Amino acid sequence: QQLRDYIKKDKDIRERFYLEPLHTLTVYYGEPRWNAPRTLSDMMKCPDIYDGIVNDWNAHIIDIKDIDVELFQNEDNRDLIKGIQMFYQSNIDNFKPHMEVSKDIAILIMSIVNNEDFIEIIQEEEGEKIDMCTLTDQIRMVGKQEGLVEGKQEGLVEGKREGKLEERISLLVELLKGRFNSLSYEIVINIENSNLEQLDSLKTHFYEINNQEDIIRILNTSK
Repeated sequence: QQLRDYIKKDKDIRERFYLEPLHTLTVYYGEPRWNAPRTLSDMMKCPDIYDGIVNDWNAHIIDIKDIDVELFQNEDNRDLIKGIQMFYQSNIDNFKPHMEVSKDIAILIMSIVNNEDFIEIIQEEEGEKIDMCTLTDQIRMVGKQEGLVEGKQEGLVEGKREGKLEERISLLVELLKGRFNSLSYEIVINIENSNLEQLDSLKTHFYEINNQEDIIRILNTSK
């Protein structure tokens, strides 16, 4: 994109072309610890004589469970990371009591940890804050009642595929409206006509969306 922008400039005003550096980070938010390769060389079997000669690439993967939440200045970002870490804790006695987050952050946490069946419960709660410790207790209690394997959060409420699709559409539209104050009619129609794979992609890349054109790009890429 940088090169395309450079070529578009008039030749008379072009200066020497330099690339602006780009640093890509991957935040892994799965429940198990990341134990896959982090570099290209980790995926190879190379003799020692090739050390330092073969081209390598570092993936810069950050496990969300290892992030120091106190480094975040933004309260919502801090609550989001802390909530996810809290949900993945195996010992409930280690939870910090009465951790409250906004409804939007609680919904994002449940989406990221793949426990979307509790989103409706969050939405029906009175007030603008959700007690994550209380919510986690409810999830664990339901999990035990349903005979779920501890640490594996599966779907807790069975419903028709169409119903889940409508809930996901409604949630994404609401979150995106909150981010951009409003959404164009075209954007809303595109989201409503999307399949589950497209909606999942939109949820996964939520924090990469800087404008409404990015929404269309993500939906089209996921077709």
